Order: sequence, then C-alpha cells, then structure tokens
Amino acid sequence: METVTVEESSASWLLQQTTANVSGRAGVQDEVAVVEMSVYAKSLVIVLYAVVIVVAIGGNATVCTVVATHRRMRTVTNYFIVSLACSDVLMATLCIPMTFVANVLVRYWPFGATLCPIVFYAQVHHCQK
Repeated sequence: METVTVEESSASWLLQQTTANVSGRAGVQDEVAVVEMSVYAKSLVIVLYAVVIVVAIGGNATVCTVVATHRRMRTVTNYFIVSLACSDVLMATLCIPMTFVANVLVRYWPFGATLCPIVFYAQVHHCQK
C-alpha cells in the first residue's frame, strides 16, 4: 500500500492527512483517509485562534484610536500605520475566522459561492501589500 502526504491545512502540526491507494487497480480513484484531531487538540486550536483574533482586533483598533484621538500622533508615518492596522482588522474579522472554520472545523467551504471569491480576493490582496 502506497502512502503519500497531501497538502496540509493551517493546523498541520496537529492534523495528518494521507492518501492511500486501497484498491490497487488502475482507473479506480484513491480514497482519502483523514485522521481526526482529538477533542483536546481541537479545543486548543480553537482557543489559540480566538486569542489571535481578539489580540489582532484589539491591538489594531487601539492603534487606530490613539492616532485618531491624539493630535501629536497625526503624522504621515502614523497614517500609514493606521492604514495597515485597518487592513489587519479586516483580515482578523473576515478572513481568519472563515478560513479557520473551513480548513479546521468542517473541512469544506460552508459560506456559499458568493463569499468564496470575496474572501479569497481579500486574502490574496492582503498578502500582496
């Protein structure tokens, strides 16, 4: 039996995915065997993602608030930093939770055909900045 590692998700260190040829016959599709995460591992990943999202939104919102409320902080450099902070807030509210649900929790895209290209565009556009 041949085992080949396929593309790993964002929780690759917890999740092992292998493709196994169980039939041995030509022309028959391979079956994918996915090892489920334990309840404790899944809980840990959920908590870590939640912490990252809360810290990202809170920290970047604080940056935006400080620059907006303190007149001395309104410089060209700080406006650039606020622009990046706004981008990070959008990433933490739109892309990270949806990708987490799709890749780790349910392993398919549950948000419909409309949000798929929107989230994909937002992720690609954010990474190219």
